[in-house]
Amino acid sequence: MNTSLKPLLISLTAFALVFAALPAGATASPQDCEAGTADCVAPIEPAITEVSSDITTAEPISAIQEPPRKTLTARERSPHFFASKSYNRWYAKMYIKRAYGWDTYNWKCLDRLWQLESGWNELAKNRRSGAYGIPQALPGNKMAAMGRNWKKNPEVQIKWGSSYIKSRYKSPCKALAFMERRGWY
Repeated sequence: MNTSLKPLLISLTAFALVFAALPAGATASPQDCEAGTADCVAPIEPAITEVSSDITTAEPISAIQEPPRKTLTARERSPHFFASKSYNRWYAKMYIKRAYGWDTYNWKCLDRLWQLESGWNELAKNRRSGAYGIPQALPGNKMAAMGRNWKKNPEVQIKWGSSYIKSRYKSPCKALAFMERRGWY
């Protein structure tokens, strides 16, 4: 039996037992039933006690009424269309804070760095060098380490690019400073 229906079924059973025990139109008081002077059907109490013992072992109603919570993906939480420049920036800001704890100062550096590199376009390709994607990975297929769909998925590119920055430069601001000195990072 479905566990979410069990308490309801037990309650309905107890209700039906109480009304089945009383004749139609009977309005006997508890004193009349105890004295045996009214049309009471005995014993009512054992049936109710039996049902109530089942109710105490059932799940609380508040736990049953809550629908299961679904964890939303970043795409479902985002106020932007997937793979738009605004989505790419929104996802990167959220991701670097959660994954690396980088603050607003580092976010501004990353935003400027990737704006200069690709304009936040996940399909950006440098015609001269062949660098690809938001972080301008060279060669682009290095990003496959973060996911098979690296060519079109900005989330994979952002994860790879931020991981690269963390391992090589420690922070986006250091990567930006290097890029401004050398012209690449």
